[in-house]
Amino acid sequence: MPLRDAAIRILLANLPERQVRAIQQLIEEQTDMQLLGHARDNWELIQQPGGAADVIILGAPAVSPMPGICTHLFAEWPAVRFLVIDPTGARVMQYWLDVQQMEAPSAAGSHLLSAIRDLSNAGF
Repeated sequence: MPLRDAAIRILLANLPERQVRAIQQLIEEQTDMQLLGHARDNWELIQQPGGAADVIILGAPAVSPMPGICTHLFAEWPAVRFLVIDPTGARVMQYWLDVQQMEAPSAAGSHLLSAIRDLSNAGF
């Protein structure tokens, strides 16, 4: 499967400011990624332009089962992919095509960047 040519468009959602700053710094250092912004809650998230993000990095109290907001957004934007991160950053779950999922190693630095790149190319 060929890798995408354009930058991976990323939206942050429902993350504590500490995680937002850390992830924002990581993404801004990457030439193949573009940060679209940060939605502070589900309401701001569903107000985003349809399909603008390739990957949504979503904070949630638990990474499994899939948070309900993901199901709602898959109905609106079927091609979006989610990286769901717990508050500690220790657990990360990837969701795509509504039913596909895989646990990622963690939300630490290079693990997160690899998960974003892998997820960006998953299933397409």
